[in-house]
Amino acid sequence: MAQAFRFQFLLEQAQEKSDKAARLMAEIKAQWQLGEQKLQQLQGFVGDYRNRFVTAQSGGLSVNQWRDYQLFMAKLDTALKQQVGEVELFRQRFDEAKARWLDTQREVKAMQALAERQARTELARQAKHEQKELDEYASKLAYRKTREQQDE
Repeated sequence: MAQAFRFQFLLEQAQEKSDKAARLMAEIKAQWQLGEQKLQQLQGFVGDYRNRFVTAQSGGLSVNQWRDYQLFMAKLDTALKQQVGEVELFRQRFDEAKARWLDTQREVKAMQALAERQARTELARQAKHEQKELDEYASKLAYRKTREQQDE
């Protein structure tokens, strides 16, 4: 009879932990990608606004218009820096989540290796037991044949 893996509970826990780490990593990656998209949109908007400013300058601007453009550009630059920081934070969080997931994967693989080793040991034990039984049966059979031949 096959013996159950004695650390099955720990293997299942390690697998659950790995699955949870993978889900978290996927969530963070999605946030990171969304942040990258927002950054690209913001960069496009800043480029368009700068082009409009250059076009407006060539047509002439009042001091108030020029100041308003400059104030808005400063706000856009601030927003751009914040978004760059957010994207970098998500990248760092993703790297950390990936490292945690890799750690959990190593733990799962170690537990699986133990389970496989135990299964191989159990198979070898069963094979040895079966061989012993076959040897005993063959020995008894040979003994009977010898006895029968002696009785004749």
